[in-house]
Amino acid sequence: MLVKHGPQTQQALASGVNLAEALSLLRQAGYPDPTLEGIEGARVLQRVIDGLCELSMHDGLTGLANARYFRMALEREVHRASRTGETCIRAPSRGCGSADCRASVV
Repeated sequence: MLVKHGPQTQQALASGVNLAEALSLLRQAGYPDPTLEGIEGARVLQRVIDGLCELSMHDGLTGLANARYFRMALEREVHRASRTGETCIRAPSRGCGSADCRASVV
């Protein structure tokens, strides 16, 4: 497959990122190949980065979010709470002995 490399892509390749291997990994995981969609240059690189980030935050077998995703979500919510003054954790409206409370705890 012939891939057009723009300046940003060439810079990424020079910095140690192997675009061909990244695209191969994404194809194996079932992601569409951005080079076949007519996308070029920095947009290809951004699609590859986004896809790799998505892969790194989910289990390859189950597709469920992993610990990395949980940590990022927790950091995001703590930052949001400190910025807005809201609490991160909301207590259930009923007592913890209720069936609703027990069912919401995973």
